[in-house]
Amino acid sequence: MRRPLLMVLAGILGALIAAYPASADRDVFNNWHVHNGLPGGKPAAFFPTILGVTLGGYQVDPAVWAYCPNATDKALLGDGIVDGSKSTAGVCMNEGTVIHLLSVRAGQSPPDGWSSIPGSSTGYYMLTARG
Repeated sequence: MRRPLLMVLAGILGALIAAYPASADRDVFNNWHVHNGLPGGKPAAFFPTILGVTLGGYQVDPAVWAYCPNATDKALLGDGIVDGSKSTAGVCMNEGTVIHLLSVRAGQSPPDGWSSIPGSSTGYYMLTARG
């Protein structure tokens, strides 16, 4: 009787230890928002598409959710009028990917290596592996 109980407790403890690093990493996202597509959260928007997952798969996997800084300094980026190169730029990330975001003025092209955000004529993204 004691052995099965100890095995169950050891299994639960092992699962908690394995989950701890993932949940601990989430603490660094204070002052960030998450695009999880869930009720009460931010819309998933284009993130599932550019990450190559279905909306349902995205919503159930916190490892792929896009965490983005609240970016109270976005006004410092300017509107692209001075040099005409960009109107906004930013970055989001999940456990394995840095999601670079860029918006250029209408009629301009993005830098090499950037892909068009689905449904946008001025928004672009580039994915790089974290780590």
